[in-house]
Amino acid sequence: MKLSLVEKLKQRMRQGLDSVSEEQCLAEMEEEWNDLVARHHALIGKTPEKKSETSAGSFGFNYGTKTVQNEDEGSYVGQMMDRELPAMEEENILEHLDRLSQQDRDTLDQFGAEFSIKDYYRMLRIAKRDQDDRVRQLKVTAV
Repeated sequence: MKLSLVEKLKQRMRQGLDSVSEEQCLAEMEEEWNDLVARHHALIGKTPEKKSETSAGSFGFNYGTKTVQNEDEGSYVGQMMDRELPAMEEENILEHLDRLSQQDRDTLDQFGAEFSIKDYYRMLRIAKRDQDDRVRQLKVTAV
């Protein structure tokens, strides 16, 4: 029977701290943990994807058109998809609350119910009102 990481750590502590240094113990635990994670990923069919250091050449695909797309344009699209939006560019749902239909409001409430949030739409309205109040206060203090 294989011992768990915690059981091995307890066993090491019972043996005494003189026999093994803290660095050795941490290195062994980290190695065992990494092996455990790798084994788990292998069991669920997930292998960690390694990104190549160099950019590999790309292959074109014939979509049945005569137009040719430059390689630079294709890589730009890939870069844009990989890029995470900064906070200022993210869509703010609070700005769109006034335009939601009753069906959209019900959908938001159902979504909130899945996370034990009652009246999610109402909570968003309160958050919007608070945000608007803060903006008004900042405008007043800025003037």
